[in-house]
Amino acid sequence: VGSPLRWLDRHRSAFLYKDMARDWVHRFKFGNQTRIRTAMVEAMLRNRGICQLLAGADTVTYVPMQRLALAKRGYNTAALLAYGIAKQAGLPIVNTVVRKSGAKQHLQPISKRTRNIAGQFRLVTKKKWQTVVLIDDVSTSGATVEEIARLLKQNGCAKTVYAATFATTPNHLL
Repeated sequence: VGSPLRWLDRHRSAFLYKDMARDWVHRFKFGNQTRIRTAMVEAMLRNRGICQLLAGADTVTYVPMQRLALAKRGYNTAALLAYGIAKQAGLPIVNTVVRKSGAKQHLQPISKRTRNIAGQFRLVTKKKWQTVVLIDDVSTSGATVEEIARLLKQNGCAKTVYAATFATTPNHLL
């Protein structure tokens, strides 16, 4: 479903987004069960593909939330995962983009997510890295990580952008 990823160099995920992984994401994201983060970080760091991405990285970043959504939930699941991963991997973590307001991705049909997310992020750094690993909790279409990769690359912030997610649908893994 959707077009192949153009800007993202590689995407690795610890699990497919179903069964236990889907339950953990929902408990973390919508059930205010932030303690599950530790187990999610550990699972991601046991994944060989994710470890390979981190081994060649200069820094870690994460998918930001819209300001109002963040205020309502009180935490950003992607940021919490990223901080745990960066700490364990011995990598710096940076906030590279902020999210503008707009329709929520998870409420959009997969076929419309690429169009919905276009232009929804603004760069907040001028730093330059060779390789950035972008962390998110779940990726269902790849549109969000693809848009952030595009922004980082087109603005000269990164030559290589990898994504590492806790769970993903199988459609778009590279």
